[in-house]
Amino acid sequence: MKNSIIIKLSVSLILLLLCACSNDSNELASICGTLRDGEVFLDIDEDSGTLVDITSVTDGNLLTIRDAEEGTVLLILLNGVAEQTERRKAAAIESFVLSRPTGARFFRSERLCTTSVGLLSEIIPGQIFLNDGTSLNEELLIRGLTTYSQQDLCQSNLIRNCYQGLSIQAQ
Repeated sequence: MKNSIIIKLSVSLILLLLCACSNDSNELASICGTLRDGEVFLDIDEDSGTLVDITSVTDGNLLTIRDAEEGTVLLILLNGVAEQTERRKAAAIESFVLSRPTGARFFRSERLCTTSVGLLSEIIPGQIFLNDGTSLNEELLIRGLTTYSQQDLCQSNLIRNCYQGLSIQAQ
């Protein structure tokens, strides 16, 4: 009887310690990782991203964000995510993104890489992580709201196969 109580207490203590150790609040969740300066990082520390608020969404992959600390406004392209030309899906993406609480994290793909879309220039490709720690780029693919991009902007080819897999699973 005494041994069973000791065993139960030991197991409870081990489970308590495991739960406390596995909850790293600075770690962001990503299946494919984040692309930065030509490398894919699977371990993503939220403090290495820029705290932003998403202010608008266009075509499902073009976002206007505001730096929460400096107040500067940036136009970004979700790296690896295709433009959504179907209006219904584009509207669903906009609704999904803008319904999320503020406090996302932006990770620029490469320091020296920018692109242009139509008349808009100086668009910065990158990845957004929502305030719950999930990758917006991946979440849009998993939910089937968009597909992966076949363009190689700022070395997005490094994550394209993984994004393609997420798109296929969503179908």
